[in-house]
Amino acid sequence: MNCFARRRVVSVLLLAFGIEACFAGVVVNTNIAPGATSWPGTPLLSTVANPSTATVVESFNGGTGNTNLSQTFTFGASDYTLQSISIYAGNGTGTGAGTNLVLRLFDLGTQTAPNPNPYTSSTGGGNLFGAGAGLSVSYGGQTPGVLRFDFTGSDQVSLSNGHMYAFELTGVLNTTPVFWQRGTTDTYSGGAAYRNQAWINAINARDFALAVYANAPFNTNYPPVPYGNVYHIFTKPVGGLNPDGANPAASLVFSGGLLCGTTMNGGLEGAGTAFVLAPDATGFNAFRAFANAPDGGNPRGELIFSGVRLFGATFGGGSSGVGTVFAGLTNGSVTVIRNFPALSADNATNSGGACPMAILAVAGSTMFGTTSAGGAAGNGTVFAMNTNGTGYTVLHDFTALDVVSGTNTDGATPAGGLVLTGNTLYFR
Repeated sequence: MNCFARRRVVSVLLLAFGIEACFAGVVVNTNIAPGATSWPGTPLLSTVANPSTATVVESFNGGTGNTNLSQTFTFGASDYTLQSISIYAGNGTGTGAGTNLVLRLFDLGTQTAPNPNPYTSSTGGGNLFGAGAGLSVSYGGQTPGVLRFDFTGSDQVSLSNGHMYAFELTGVLNTTPVFWQRGTTDTYSGGAAYRNQAWINAINARDFALAVYANAPFNTNYPPVPYGNVYHIFTKPVGGLNPDGANPAASLVFSGGLLCGTTMNGGLEGAGTAFVLAPDATGFNAFRAFANAPDGGNPRGELIFSGVRLFGATFGGGSSGVGTVFAGLTNGSVTVIRNFPALSADNATNSGGACPMAILAVAGSTMFGTTSAGGAAGNGTVFAMNTNGTGYTVLHDFTALDVVSGTNTDGATPAGGLVLTGNTLYFR
């Protein structure tokens, strides 16, 4: 049982408007699905079905002095908007001084796979990322698994029906910021693996492990209505997905010169986002796309900051589907630090509460919050925990309601935020 099934939620329809995004870049997500035997989610295309079978590793310290690795793929059936590209990689050193890594995507036009050999930036439409300069990325090393690049703004490029594209990693000679894994047989008929923009060993029958995620183009004029002073108009989701999120339900928080907020729905994974934008309405970036179990999903409360770290809660998602507490930074390195336990199918109770809806309160290394469901009587809890995710303690279980009058002595299902004053917590 989850919190959505437990109670009837009365919703207000929030219209999602659309304008052209005014930001650009990429969010790097490391250590996704270590040892994956299938790609997370549903990619539009992939070069291998089982990423872990791509056992040969390539970096910039092999071959005859290579500074780039790439995989070509052919896009068919329709025009789409690029959302993310995943590769299967691991055991590299990560980026840093002298080990830079740049992402490029070349439109090679209409080609017959696996040609061309070699390709150049002038073969077709040129490099599509970073206004033609490519996208510099920063990350630490990871064990073998999925390394995902989520694209934002103008780098969510249009992929044209019938065109071949080359996704390229460009690095520094004799460095190993990433080891991209490939197979030794031809597993994908729409492209090939390249080193220095030429077939590896002049043979096309091999492929790097790559998956492309894309959607039909989003409607950016929905609906045409007059606005006041608009900072950002969220794009209309297509199939529940969009680049920036939908249905923001919480207030914005100002921290580090940025406005920070969450959306309940939408995003690249369909389970809401956390975002930032500048006070002058520029630089919008949905730095976190929630994905539901085992990730969090559907945040409803405000973010709270303690120093440079942010904390928040999700109403759904997590290992049991009944919510999480998360912590992280606005660069996208967000981690779930608390999974609320499953609710009993008999009486919707649990030990600890479920489905937090409100802003948290932080004092030093201690965090306080409420849950709107679960607990000893199924009516929610007040809890405390350390900001590193340890030491979870229930401070109060809201009591059961009288079956006749629907009343009790202390309230139930808290949905408002906490305020900490001295040693006293106030909540509603």
